[in-house]
Amino acid sequence: MCWTLCSRKNMGQKQLFISNNDAFKIWCIFNFLSEDRYPLIIVTEEIEYFLRKLTEAMGGSWVEERFEDLKLQLHSKQQCLNVWELISLVGSGHFSKGMDQQTLSMGINEVHQELILDVLKQVEQHLSPLVLNRLVD
Repeated sequence: MCWTLCSRKNMGQKQLFISNNDAFKIWCIFNFLSEDRYPLIIVTEEIEYFLRKLTEAMGGSWVEERFEDLKLQLHSKQQCLNVWELISLVGSGHFSKGMDQQTLSMGINEVHQELILDVLKQVEQHLSPLVLNRLVD
């Protein structure tokens, strides 16, 4: 619900190299990695962690210089990004140069699977059936 309401307003008609579904997955990852304060932000260390995972999932090589350039830009700000800035960063293709849209999408899906869906599966395994029934009802 929150994504549906916010994405139209904040993403507008930006020309991104990713689909709306991929942007939603990045939004989920952002919410998982973000700091526990409002407004939600993702700090440099978590940005690097995510981008390294994404690069690895796409079968690419990490280019430290690209991240150092980003860190310099972030240093002039607050050394963090909000969710829309992270989506724009990934959607711009800056960290996926030489990769096609399908490879980027598969990489986003793989990182989403690892960070979000696998965690949800682990939670389900640890909850008793009684608790799960209460959550579903």
